Amino acid sequence: MTIRVFIPNGVMRLAESKAVCPECDRKIPFEEIESKFMKKKEEYRYIRMKCKCKIFIGITQDMRGDFVAFEL
Repeated sequence: MTIRVFIPNGVMRLAESKAVCPECDRKIPFEEIESKFMKKKEEYRYIRMKCKCKIFIGITQDMRGDFVAFEL
């Protein structure tokens, strides 16, 4: 869910994490994803991450800026 905040010169959108592990249904916190996502190279549109249940998942952003997880 993207939250709109109206500011004096426009609209600011706050993104949230909708990344849920497909294996264990654990919701991955925004802070855990954001640091890894900012370090990635520009040509890659997703990151590969290991969940606490020991499987690898892919995390990308949708067009609103929310993080979404998928199975690799």
